[in-house]
Amino acid sequence: MKSTLKLFFGLVLAVAALAVGGPALAHHGNRGAYFIEVAKELNLTGTVTEFKWGNPHVYVLWDVTDEKGNVAHWSAETRPPYVMAKSGWTRETLKPGDQVTITVFPAKSGAPVGLLAKVVLGGKLIYDDEQQRLSAGPQL
Repeated sequence: MKSTLKLFFGLVLAVAALAVGGPALAHHGNRGAYFIEVAKELNLTGTVTEFKWGNPHVYVLWDVTDEKGNVAHWSAETRPPYVMAKSGWTRETLKPGDQVTITVFPAKSGAPVGLLAKVVLGGKLIYDDEQQRLSAGPQL
């Protein structure tokens, strides 16, 4: 009887550990989706269309118009809200209509998405993800 009880409690403990730990295992890094190389960084100037402040990452969406008048809808992924808050960001840092220059490490797929490296708003550098940039190799 004691071994059956031990087995039961062991099984309950295992199920509880999976239930609590499952969401942590579900989130994994996606740096492999981007060209993390300084030589491939893109500087894109445009207008913020949306700013998503939420877990697991903060996102900036903005429209970039080329010299021919074509508009590309870009999206940049950055760090979690608690990390961005340490850099002074809040859910009010960027608003639709803001004019920005954003530096990203572009997606390997060629889609208009990237990993955020820098943000310039109103002529001022408001974010520089030095850790991302240092991991990209020597600055050119």
